[in-house]
Amino acid sequence: MSKIFSIKEILQFAVEKEHESQVLYQELAAQVGNPDAKSLFKEFVIQEKKHEDLYKNMLANVDEDQHVKDLDEYMSYMHELINTSHQESGTPSVVQMEDLHDLLDYAVLREKESVLFYVGLRDYVSEPYQSQVDAIIKEEVQHTVQLSDLKKAI
Repeated sequence: MSKIFSIKEILQFAVEKEHESQVLYQELAAQVGNPDAKSLFKEFVIQEKKHEDLYKNMLANVDEDQHVKDLDEYMSYMHELINTSHQESGTPSVVQMEDLHDLLDYAVLREKESVLFYVGLRDYVSEPYQSQVDAIIKEEVQHTVQLSDLKKAI
């Protein structure tokens, strides 16, 4: 039996992911002493807020009855990602991670998960949203690179 997701459920999850990322980067910016890291995290907060707003806009404009069947690997992956995300208590407290390298590893992992999720999501939204999702994917990839570069530099 196929699990059917509404596109609204998928977009709501995207909104939640972006909000969680904002919270993470706000906490990181408040906690770290490294000025380069602090500046980068503050910039990411702004970008993740823009992403959240974009997904909220998509959510407000999507057809109520639009559904997606999970007939491919992406939908199985997304189902697992959504279930895993909802079982966890959300973003771990930055206080629990004392080492900046560990924090950066966690942030890189979240960004990579976002890229995978959004690459699949792109195929289920119509233009002009596809190009907007493409832009978000590029920014999330840039975040991964910037976080990795920061880790190497410290």
